[in-house]
Amino acid sequence: MIEFIQHSSTYYQHRTLDNIKCADITIAIAADPYTAGEKCTAKYARQENKTYRLIVINNNKQIPAHMVDSTIRAAQQLSSQKNGIHINIAGNGIYTLKKFGITQKEADNIVEQIIQKLIDSKVKILSIRSGGQTGIDESGLKVADKLGIKAICLAPKGWRFRDINNTDIYNEIQFKSRFNKEHLKHTAVKNVQMFTCYWGFYPMLERNKYYHVSISCATPKNLQADFQLNEAKPDWSTVKRHKDGVIDDAQYYIEYLQKLRKNKDILAKRLVDIHKRANGKKVVFYCYELPDKFCHRHIFAKIMNSWFNNLNIKEYHL
Repeated sequence: MIEFIQHSSTYYQHRTLDNIKCADITIAIAADPYTAGEKCTAKYARQENKTYRLIVINNNKQIPAHMVDSTIRAAQQLSSQKNGIHINIAGNGIYTLKKFGITQKEADNIVEQIIQKLIDSKVKILSIRSGGQTGIDESGLKVADKLGIKAICLAPKGWRFRDINNTDIYNEIQFKSRFNKEHLKHTAVKNVQMFTCYWGFYPMLERNKYYHVSISCATPKNLQADFQLNEAKPDWSTVKRHKDGVIDDAQYYIEYLQKLRKNKDILAKRLVDIHKRANGKKVVFYCYELPDKFCHRHIFAKIMNSWFNNLNIKEYHL
């Protein structure tokens, strides 16, 4: 989910400054780093003594390795110091990117590539924010939402944004509609109730009404799951290191998210299969932790709801 916040000012400069203040690092991504907006971002980052990294998209629509590496090193250092970082994504609007033949979809892919490199480099990303403008701003929020990272949009007052024709638009519906989910629309899972649940509630859920799916590393003795969703089970090494205190909740999240992303296409097929097998029953995904405790099933629900338009997996409560 993307959290939308409307700034008190209609001016782009004001929310640019506030986004920089609220982040640990600003990553500016631009084909043209000399626009007024890019200069403004760099200026405010220096003014606030905040970490700033610029990545320039070259004429081949590629991002230079040395710029990405510099960004990763800075993010790793901050992440280690703060046990996780908040990132501000800034850059060219689509009206500028189009001059270089870059589409919104291509911008999305470029930003996802950068964020994924950060994740693969063990950077703990607590949130990603932007001003919600077309182009790179938009891409940053889409990618965060897709990857299950907290996304914050600080929009100018009146929901002002500039379209591909360099025209300013003031319309909340049009502003937010750009962030509608586009990935995995092909899923056939529709109108089915799905829940995550604590194994302790299993005996209370009638088998003729519920289809039981295990996403825990092991199923409790004397309990029978209708389906083992292995692609959604965390690696035992992750679970054990978490139990032993070797890794914290944030690192567990990163490692589990990586597994889900690796299995994304398979999970799409599995969920459709589970929907068919349930044959009208409510589907329940089980694990061990109590409802109010940290558990990968909560991450699973959040990510699946983000990836699949028709899903709304909720925690089951008696």
